Amino acid sequence: MQGAGTEASWLKGRVTYGSDCVVRDLKLGDALYAVRNRAGASNTLFERVRFRGGGGTGVDSSLIKLGDGASSCDHITFSDCLVERNLGVEDASYSRGYLDISIVENGDPGGAHVDSITFAGCHVGVSNGRTDIARNIGSPYADLVAYTWHGGDLVADHGWSNLRIVDCVFEAADAFCIDLADYPLPSGERASGPALVSGCTLKGGGARGSLYGYTICVESPKGVVIEGNTIYRGANNTFKMGCGDMSTVSPATVVRDNLFDLASDQGVALGAPYFYLKGAGNRFTGNAVRAAAGDLVFWLHQARNNTITGNTLTVPASATIFGFGEGCSGNVLAPNTVN
Repeated sequence: MQGAGTEASWLKGRVTYGSDCVVRDLKLGDALYAVRNRAGASNTLFERVRFRGGGGTGVDSSLIKLGDGASSCDHITFSDCLVERNLGVEDASYSRGYLDISIVENGDPGGAHVDSITFAGCHVGVSNGRTDIARNIGSPYADLVAYTWHGGDLVADHGWSNLRIVDCVFEAADAFCIDLADYPLPSGERASGPALVSGCTLKGGGARGSLYGYTICVESPKGVVIEGNTIYRGANNTFKMGCGDMSTVSPATVVRDNLFDLASDQGVALGAPYFYLKGAGNRFTGNAVRAAAGDLVFWLHQARNNTITGNTLTVPASATIFGFGEGCSGNVLAPNTVN
């Protein structure tokens, strides 16, 4: 399907796509609907497409929905696309689920599996054109969430895999920019992963306050690499690692060679600790951190055998670099340069 450009060609309403599709140079979607995959959709490319929608109910709450229920998909690529702010208006607890991009793995037997999803050169959270709301960029909830639904159990049979987010821009979101979440397999191994976030700009989480209020959160999928990004401050934590009990989890997330610019104001208040690390085997190396306010930089909780070295921290003299909760052991915390 070839349009004449996103300002000239607009396919409105609910959009459901299948396999071996190529969609270029048009606008897709409208209020109260999502753009989503049919069950088994594979090898589909969206290129230079502008996405609009969300604000509906169920699967139509998100603007772009991948997976969910029994709707497996694989090898879906979004290249040089624009994703508008979800047209919905959230409540105070973000219960409506008005996400810009939602990737849902149904980890129960027979549930949807989501594999090999790529966002390359995309701009997420561009203006939706609404003038009756305080913010018409970013997201009323979150820019992108990938998670494994477990059907109410504590374990999953399978998880999402091979998520690539490269060279994208995420506007500051009301709650958070990116969340990569997961549940364990019966063996205890993490169900989901790997994932790569590389060369992106994340403009901050918590534009509406500190509920959630992180820029990026990794809730323990395996094989996550976050490298070469520019990441702005969150109203709670700029980077959060883990959720719940992490005393036996070894996600081994790699966070390297990023610029964490906490001094620049993107419309998000600065929260601390800036980095909240949990679990075992994580590596936080080669990053540059710039902050204008003095407070706690790293908080480690149930953190074991983590490596936090080779970073350059430009922070006020009043800042405390490391704080510790329960269950911390074997962490390597030097050398780092503190300016």
